[in-house]
Amino acid sequence: MARHVKKNEFKVSLDDADAAALRELTRLERDLRRDPELGAATLLREYAMPRVRERLAELKAEAVNA
Repeated sequence: MARHVKKNEFKVSLDDADAAALRELTRLERDLRRDPELGAATLLREYAMPRVRERLAELKAEAVNA
């Protein structure tokens, strides 16, 4: 997998439960993939961003149809 080049920094505050879940997911994915450099930002890009783009497309389509 190609390494992501950070272009923008975006800070997100998570509550304790969400932060703990993200840390645990990161740890488990890191072990599963055997990639010691895998981080939370990579997982957010892989899991969250496709849904963000999907929702953005839905809203843009609604705006065009309105």
